[in-house]
Amino acid sequence: MQNRYKRITFGSPEWEEILKHQYQGYYWYSDASTPEQIEDAPIVADKFSDIPFVVEANFYCVAQAWSIQIKNIDGNYQVAKMDLSGLDLESEGTADYDVIDYFAHRIADYSHYRVVEAWRVVDLDVRTSETGNKPSSPETMTTLEPAWTAFCGFKNR
Repeated sequence: MQNRYKRITFGSPEWEEILKHQYQGYYWYSDASTPEQIEDAPIVADKFSDIPFVVEANFYCVAQAWSIQIKNIDGNYQVAKMDLSGLDLESEGTADYDVIDYFAHRIADYSHYRVVEAWRVVDLDVRTSETGNKPSSPETMTTLEPAWTAFCGFKNR
C-alpha cells in the first residue's frame, strides 16, 4: 500500500490548506464527557490554543478524502493527515486495509463511527533454540502489523 500517512505542522502551508475545507468530526476537550461535533464545517485552528484544551480531534473531509487526526501529547499537538483517496470506504477493505464501523459512545445523532485500519508487511524473526539463544541461521515469517488508523466519519446502521 502506498504511503498515505503524513505528519503536519501547525502553521505550515499544508495546515493552512487543511483549514480551507469542510469536515465531519469532533473535538474532545479535557473537561468534557462528550465531544463537540462538527458537520460540514471547517476545522477551527483557535480551538487548539484554548483552555480547556483539546485532548483529541478527528475529522473527515469527503471532498478530498482526507482524514485529519490531532492529539495532545504532553502539551504538544501532533497532527496527522491520511489521504484515503482511491480506497473503497463502503467495502470491508482489502489485504492492505480494513474498513470497520465501531459503536459510537457519546456521539449525538449517530450510532457508529467508521475507520480505516491500514496494515504493513513485516518480516518477523522467529528464530529460537532450546537455550533461548537465537541460532545463527535466519528464520523469518512474513506478517502484518498496524500502520495507522484513520477516522472516516459518522454512520447510522
